[in-house]
Amino acid sequence: MMNNKPVSALLRSALVLSCLGMTALPSLAQDHSRVSLLPGRMMEDGRYLAGVRIELAQGWKTYWRAPGSGGIPPQFDWNGSQNLVEVETKWPTPTVFETYGMRSIGYDRDVIFPVLLAPAHTNGPMELQLTLDYGVCSDICIPARATISGQVELSRDLTAPQLEAALSSRARIAAEHGITADCHLAPGEGVGVWQLSAEVHGHAERDAPIAVVEIPNPDLWVHDPQVTAGAPMILTAGMDWFGAGAFSASRDDIRITLLPEGERAIEIQGC
Repeated sequence: MMNNKPVSALLRSALVLSCLGMTALPSLAQDHSRVSLLPGRMMEDGRYLAGVRIELAQGWKTYWRAPGSGGIPPQFDWNGSQNLVEVETKWPTPTVFETYGMRSIGYDRDVIFPVLLAPAHTNGPMELQLTLDYGVCSDICIPARATISGQVELSRDLTAPQLEAALSSRARIAAEHGITADCHLAPGEGVGVWQLSAEVHGHAERDAPIAVVEIPNPDLWVHDPQVTAGAPMILTAGMDWFGAGAFSASRDDIRITLLPEGERAIEIQGC
């Protein structure tokens, strides 16, 4: 199980992202990647759309929020920001990699994570402070950290086409496409061993997609699910509980993401 605690890495020189017209939003370069903040626009719901971009050297990749057994998930820390009350990260559909029998999930080219920033008020700028812990991998995997800051003028629309494309590549909401899941949790054989089984209804593809199961508990490890195509599609996943006391989980908190090859992801929240 990968330890998700932030790990420090040497930071390289800072570059100012002046070409996009945003005040003092730098990018930080490391040996194999560079992180920058992209300006955007106000949304109809009163939040501001911006982007966190990771540029990768040739042959390197970085990871999705649930990276599998061989990856390091990005961790976004916005502490220290001013006029910012809430952040929601949107995740572009990732790619599945198989390396030496281990599955990892992420991105093998530059990626932009759209972020929806809720300001406390709109009569002044947001002062952003981001610390991003993430991993990059080629033949070896390296933890990295970037700390960047800058000012967002909420009245200016500076959306880049790449940011809009990244937002459009986020997962589809299953309920909007008639896809639902029914889950069952049962104890397995051995101490702390559990089994999740799910019937997924409304997914019409003949081929079984890669699936990811997420349950928000740091003491629970969910193994790669086995998926059988059909009507309904059947998903099973073993789980190991490392916490103290009895294991419990709310079905509303279970998130299943389907990753059909060549298509946008499908996200099922609750089962």
